Amino acid sequence: MPAALRLACAGWLAAAAALWSVSVHAGIVVLGAAQWREAGTAAAWSRLEPLARTVEAFDAGAGARILVRYPGGDAGNAWARQVRDRLVAMGIASRHIELQPGSGYADSLVLETVASR
Repeated sequence: MPAALRLACAGWLAAAAALWSVSVHAGIVVLGAAQWREAGTAAAWSRLEPLARTVEAFDAGAGARILVRYPGGDAGNAWARQVRDRLVAMGIASRHIELQPGSGYADSLVLETVASR
């Protein structure tokens, strides 16, 4: 896919996710920085739709793992670790969560639930 088209698609997906906070397709959810900041507390974080959908998808797939793709840099890495900690608090063992740089967005994480083969 040409870089310009990939960039245009990534921008559209980020905008759609920010507006609706919906799954791009089963098992992939985008979590925007604004959503994360607005939640503010641990109790509110666990009610965030992207996190709830991720836990639901994980629970539905026996032996699944979660990939947390984050924007590069120290801030993105710190945010991904916070999200991992929230997912652990919601009952997912940390060994099932993998952090990966390169979400494709400057201000969003991509949470992908991957079934084991």
